[in-house]
Amino acid sequence: YSGRQIEEIYDTENLPDYFQYSFSAILIIIMLLLGVVPVFSGECESDMDIILNTTPLGRRKTILGKISSTLIYTVLVTLIFSACDFIAFLVFGNMDGLNQKLYALDMFNYAPVDMKVWQFILMMFAIKLLGMIILSLVFLLCSRLFKNSVTPFITGMIILVLLMLCRTLFTTHTGDVCNMLNPVSLIIYYSYFTSFSVVNVFGSPVFMYQLSVVS
Repeated sequence: YSGRQIEEIYDTENLPDYFQYSFSAILIIIMLLLGVVPVFSGECESDMDIILNTTPLGRRKTILGKISSTLIYTVLVTLIFSACDFIAFLVFGNMDGLNQKLYALDMFNYAPVDMKVWQFILMMFAIKLLGMIILSLVFLLCSRLFKNSVTPFITGMIILVLLMLCRTLFTTHTGDVCNMLNPVSLIIYYSYFTSFSVVNVFGSPVFMYQLSVVS
């Protein structure tokens, strides 16, 4: 934190709104549910899995192909919605000051990183993408476990609601530590940079944003 200084002042009124905007994340998750759940369960409903398992490429390579397709689908959907969010705020809002330091914004005065706003936006996208990939793999696992598309969809919804409730209700320091294992925390990752948050790891202070990504 030493040596920090603000050399230029910008009108950054809309930047906090951009970081806190999460409606598109809900749309992305809905798209993932609708797109990923039928990957395995749809074949089971039509008995295509029996036919595929009899072919030379119908087992391991098919599964790997489905996982790869799920990851590509997740990346594209997240990228498109994130790009639309940025362009919308850039066109209809005031996004001045992207080249200034992150700690120049009021909500990030205690941010434990020394980077510019545009660098932080890229990092937030990468972390958000990681969270979406984890959720899509959870949905894919549900699709693999059940024989119809309705059950994994409902199961995925229940898991998602439970994760969101844990992220919303557990707001104490202990709850924040537990939520480091919650993929929803990666989607609203900016909250780790609004305050000075550390965890005691074997007697050494470690920033919570670092542990959240590692865990």
